[in-house]
Parts: sequence; C-alpha cells; structure tokens
Amino acid sequence: MQKTTKNQQTTAVPSTAKLTTQAPTTKPATTTKPATTVQTTVPPTTGPENVFSLSGGVISRYTGSDSSVSIPSKVGSDTVTAIGANAFASNPNIKSVAIPSTVTQIGQEAFADCTRLSSVSLPSSLEHIGIGSFYGCTALSSVSVPSGTKTISDEAFAECSSLKSIAIPSSVTSIADDAFYGCDSLTIKCSEGSAAHEFALANGIDFTLI
Repeated sequence: MQKTTKNQQTTAVPSTAKLTTQAPTTKPATTTKPATTVQTTVPPTTGPENVFSLSGGVISRYTGSDSSVSIPSKVGSDTVTAIGANAFASNPNIKSVAIPSTVTQIGQEAFADCTRLSSVSLPSSLEHIGIGSFYGCTALSSVSVPSGTKTISDEAFAECSSLKSIAIPSSVTSIADDAFYGCDSLTIKCSEGSAAHEFALANGIDFTLI
C-alpha cells in the first residue's frame, strides 16, 4: 500500500511539468509584430524627378545622364520656379534641354560648360538670364530669348563659339557688355530702337532688324 501512494505522487509531478512547458507557446505571437512594421517601409517609390534636387522651388542639382532633358514643372508637390547656380554645369551628356513655363530665372552658370548642349527651349515666363548661365556652351548655335525676358547678365552666353544667331525681344531692357564675349560669328535679331539694337550698335555686333 505504501508503494502505490509513492507512485501516485511521482506521477502527479510530471503533470505540472507539462503545464509549464505549454507556457512558451504563447510567446511566439509577439514575433509576428515586426513583420507588419517591415512591410510598411518596403515600398520606396521612384520616378524621373528623382534626378532633380529641389530646394525652395529652385533646382539645385541634376544627376541624370540623359542627352535630352525636359525639366518638370513640379518635383513632387513643389513647383519649379528657377534653375539654380551650377545645377547642370559641365554635364557631359546633355544635348537639348526644355525649361518649363513655371521658371522665371536661370541662375549663375546653371548650364556653364555643357559642351554638347546644342538646343535650348526657353519659356515665355523667363525674366532673368543669370551670370554665365550658358558660358562655354560651344555647341549652341542659335537661341531665341522669349518675350517677357528683361535682363541678360554678364557672360550669359560668353565663349559660345558656335553661336551664330540670337533673337532678343524688345522686353529685354538690360544686356551686360560682355554677355556675348567670344561669340565672334554672332548676329543679333532685334527690333529697331530696342535695347538689343542699341547693344549691337555699341559693341559692333552684326544685327538684323525684325
């Protein structure tokens, strides 16, 4: 009789041990939480505007490699209002660029030394062409400055050795003396009595009245 009671006690002990081994089965539920947080960070979106760095509406840098560039009017939710200093400078690939109608100014040396740039489309919204904006763009042969532009700054088109023709509207009231330095084959298309006409006369540059 004493042996049977001892067996009953020893069999009761493993039953409680089994209960304690079942407790860890509730812990793996916590491992499912990180999976949901990881999924929320997975979808990074990419798009063509990623090659444009924008700050306060000004494009500060272009990191693309396309030969033909169409600058967007917006990057994300921000409107592009200006091309910043050196934004495209010395880019070895760009052959043509189209600037959107939201842009009012082109900054200092924005496209300087883009030696393959041969075509530029300037918007009607443009008011100011900055210092050295197109300095050293040796493949650029013709430019049409849009009506509404007011100023063409120092060395804006200096050393554009292939530049043969530029149309300047009467809205332009200020042209820096060395705006076209080194453009030895240049002819300015302008209206009689305009600032461009006076500039051509004063600097001995060929002109055609339009």
